[in-house]
Amino acid sequence: MTIPVSSLGLSLQMRALVRNSQAQVAALANEVGTGTHNDVAAALGGRMAEAVSLRGSTDQIEAYQASIAAMQTRTKAMAESLKTVDAAANKLLGELAAASEGGSSTVGTLPQSALSALTSIVGALNVSLEGQSLFAGVDTGQPALQDPTKPAPGRTQSPIDVMKGLIAANPPTDPAGVQALAAAIGKAFASDPSVPADQRFEGGFYRGTPALDASGRPNPRVSGRSDDGTRIEYGLQANDPALRDILQGLTMIAAADLTAMPEDAQAAYIKSAMQTLGTGLDGLRQATARLGGQQADLDAAKSRNESRLTLLNERIVGLEQVDPYTANARLEVLKQQLAASLDLTRQLQGMTLAQLG
Repeated sequence: MTIPVSSLGLSLQMRALVRNSQAQVAALANEVGTGTHNDVAAALGGRMAEAVSLRGSTDQIEAYQASIAAMQTRTKAMAESLKTVDAAANKLLGELAAASEGGSSTVGTLPQSALSALTSIVGALNVSLEGQSLFAGVDTGQPALQDPTKPAPGRTQSPIDVMKGLIAANPPTDPAGVQALAAAIGKAFASDPSVPADQRFEGGFYRGTPALDASGRPNPRVSGRSDDGTRIEYGLQANDPALRDILQGLTMIAAADLTAMPEDAQAAYIKSAMQTLGTGLDGLRQATARLGGQQADLDAAKSRNESRLTLLNERIVGLEQVDPYTANARLEVLKQQLAASLDLTRQLQGMTLAQLG
């Protein structure tokens, strides 16, 4: 017997309907399980652009959060290094004060104490994270400071040797001579252009980003973004005035033969080093306070961004999330339809060719 096309077509249509219903049930079950539309673009239609914009904003804020986290890590490490600098410089300042007052510390041991403090401070300021030097400015690929007893690349003298040369060129035989020597040392540490290049602090002792560019304008500082409108310049460089003064005061003592100086020149020289060191410590405490303020700003920016992310995520969920009650109701209807379709398909499959005809 010939099977009528209408009867065979009904059977094939029912099978296709079952397959389609099964796919719909699986998709809807997935939506119920994940809580989001399988095809967000189809579900949102004209509001898809809003969802894309919200996700773009979320990605941008998360990038700012990563930037903030990096800055927080760096500033925390800087703060720890500055504690070492403060402690070492303060210890030597106490020894200088005791020596100047005829205390227990002997003048002859001061240079070694100063060199020890200097070495400790250079180590603290040469700290790096992930291969980036923290106190070298934007030139993060090299140490901020040179070992005080070794020449920097391209130089023939170490920082200590340069200081010894300045002392030899301006022998401190009396307080007036000490004043002239202190002025020469000050110009060298300020990297005054009138000072020969091999005697300047920048390049010979400090190896990071110079304070000024070739045109005499301030060089860029290390910075990072915390949100759309805020760029934070954070941290310190080892050539900042406070740290430079500390290094200058320590190097003055570490390189000097104090016992060879006349008594009045010796007292004036120690006093000059103490004043420079004290000025540096005062500046360091102010800089440390500013660093603390920057850390507080970063914490506040992080909290603001977290709040913004929460709001954005709520809006995204509102757009992309499936209504669980509606989705479950639709799923039940589809299951019932699928059950009916399967039952009818089984009935059709059980019929003989004669019955189908």
